Amino acid sequence: MNAVGEKETWNYAGKVFQKIFTGITVGGNFDSYVDSQSVFFKKVNVIRFNRLTTTYALAFRPPRWVTSLTYSVFVYTGSIVDSSEQKLDLILERLPDLS
Repeated sequence: MNAVGEKETWNYAGKVFQKIFTGITVGGNFDSYVDSQSVFFKKVNVIRFNRLTTTYALAFRPPRWVTSLTYSVFVYTGSIVDSSEQKLDLILERLPDLS
């Protein structure tokens, strides 16, 4: 992430918001913010949002002192394995049958 006129002391680059479509409003737009995360200059920012729906939009809000900014957004398309569910299954398998 790069800003025009970026100062060495700048770290905070803004916030990324996850927006979803609720169906409550008319127009079919993404109408509700459900999560946000801060992003920073001089870092690769890896952001993971909760999978509440299969589709969502991103909104970016830079700080007011940043007047021009370039950034790239990439999406991971591989499989996502929730290791916490796997670990819970392993624990349940090892528990004695109490029935």
